[in-house]
Amino acid sequence: MRRSGAAGGSARQVTLIQAEHLPAVASFLGLDAVDPALLRRNLVVSGLNLLAARTLFRERPLLLRVGPEVVLEVTGHCAPCSRMEEALGRGGYNAMRGHGG
Repeated sequence: MRRSGAAGGSARQVTLIQAEHLPAVASFLGLDAVDPALLRRNLVVSGLNLLAARTLFRERPLLLRVGPEVVLEVTGHCAPCSRMEEALGRGGYNAMRGHGG
């Protein structure tokens, strides 16, 4: 994401996860539900297939508008970090693989 007000713009990374994936992650962990705040993603989105978006927009950026002032450029997948084992327990890293970006 580039901040339009900054001199020359600056890049910041924002990670996303699909709301539709939360039940799958919980299921992999043997839980009824998982708190999205534990997943180290910045934004929960719904109705957007993040994995498909990465394939569909290889030649041009996917721009995602969040509210009236924020535009994110979706650039690729973000693999889960090893801290998922701490946050979610044993199997947390594998439960998050393929979920988010």
